[in-house]
Amino acid sequence: HDCSIGTYDTWLKTVIGPLLASSYFQPGGDGLLILTFDEDDKGGTPSCTTTTVGQGCGGQVETVVVSARSKPAYQSMAGDPANFNNTYDEANIVRTIADALGLKTSGLGAAAPRVPMADFFQ
Repeated sequence: HDCSIGTYDTWLKTVIGPLLASSYFQPGGDGLLILTFDEDDKGGTPSCTTTTVGQGCGGQVETVVVSARSKPAYQSMAGDPANFNNTYDEANIVRTIADALGLKTSGLGAAAPRVPMADFFQ
């Protein structure tokens, strides 16, 4: 979505603030929030072509993991060796959610063999 940082910040305070104040995200809670956002300025990357998509091209994408069991202020230096630059991607997020819910991984398609983002949690 195209909006200002102020608009995004207001949305976070209005929608996410009450969720994080709920018992699910307090000590002993089992809530898990994975918030991913794209900081792409739509300026393009000159060295990227259709053959290099997924190889480090595109905008900066950030993911924040919030849970009573997540490590405070943690920044992952781990990642998935299967990905470009040893980073995590959407398949790792899907695998992490499946593991958190105790789901079988056989029906996850490309996410099934991926590494869950376990390093984010205590």
